[in-house]
Amino acid sequence: MRKFYLMKDQNQNLFQSNTSSFITAVGHSEHVDVTLACEEIIQQIDKQLNYEAPNAGIVYMNIDTDSSTVLTKIKNKWPDIELIGCSSCGGFSTIHGYSDDMIALMVFKSDEIDIVVGIGRDVSKGGEQACIQAIEEINSKTHKPIKLCFTLPESLNVAGDTIVEHLQKNLDQDTLIFGGTASDNYTFTETSQFYNSEILQDSVPIIAFAGDLIVSSGRGSGWCPIGSVGVITKSDCNIVYEINNQSAVFFYQELLGGNSELTGEYCLVILDDNNNEQHFRAPLIFNYNNGSITFSGNLVQGARIQITSTNRDQILEGCNESLKEALDTFPANAKIAGSLIVSCASRKVILSTKAKEEFNHYRSVFKGVVPMLGFYSYGEIATRNKPNKKVEFLNTAFISLLFGVVD
Repeated sequence: MRKFYLMKDQNQNLFQSNTSSFITAVGHSEHVDVTLACEEIIQQIDKQLNYEAPNAGIVYMNIDTDSSTVLTKIKNKWPDIELIGCSSCGGFSTIHGYSDDMIALMVFKSDEIDIVVGIGRDVSKGGEQACIQAIEEINSKTHKPIKLCFTLPESLNVAGDTIVEHLQKNLDQDTLIFGGTASDNYTFTETSQFYNSEILQDSVPIIAFAGDLIVSSGRGSGWCPIGSVGVITKSDCNIVYEINNQSAVFFYQELLGGNSELTGEYCLVILDDNNNEQHFRAPLIFNYNNGSITFSGNLVQGARIQITSTNRDQILEGCNESLKEALDTFPANAKIAGSLIVSCASRKVILSTKAKEEFNHYRSVFKGVVPMLGFYSYGEIATRNKPNKKVEFLNTAFISLLFGVVD
């Protein structure tokens, strides 16, 4: 059985890594008063780090949170911390488990791994230039090879596919890219990204880990194909107008029933030439006037697709698949320092009152001793384990990321 090399403080339900060269700590508060919430988070992290300052961190908070106060409190406590984050529609951690409304912070401390951040601005005006801007800032702060980039970009005015394409093009081919796009409690009006003390929109924040970091990952979904395979015959970026030379709405209604209300539960799976699953795209807007459907990512003409459906049990099985893959592929000679989880917001909507079960599955697999922070995104970013290290923009996915060192 794998040993996790972690110690649990039974009185405070806090976790501290026993890895001497890489330490991860988590703070999480559900307090309605932002100032008191920040104080609680800082106390939690202080205890785990023995009051030493972290190098860098990732913060998530609800879109309605006074994020300016949160960022100011964090930077006042640790002026030199390198920080990124984004707005969310809930999440979970090893401190409080599942939360609809939270402020949560994961910090990292290492003498051997460089952990730095970068920011790309105005991504909707020039996606590649914004990504290059963030990468150049990261490269200016470390001379070590970048092993992992974790990004939390804008989701509403730029396609996640585009960001993924530009990041993979401009980073070293051995760099693993993961993350998720910012969310805003399903209002789809405005998300926020965080960079040190700044609150931004239309940006690409990145935290990079450079050096001998060990990383493993897993992904799962739970959506299964139904009906016949179709071909997209007319589309424009993320808007699909026709499938099989008929309206996209008709393609859905023909399978699901002409009078049925179409919902985001019925995603499209994109297939390769052998009808193997590549990735999913979630529908956001059904336009019954012109028959088009707006999806959360781009869909090209000629793509082979199939409608999919799911249920709660299948979604949770996808969670299990992701966690098991990440654990099974983590090297036996390395020590797990922590975990980052990104779960699709559509999973939370469908799970509803059972949304907390995703965290419960994590706790059952890792026995509550691996520090973890997760959030619900509008799109997930992950690098495939095999057969190549292709980076993909996903929907409906549960992404598990484990990291650590050989110590």
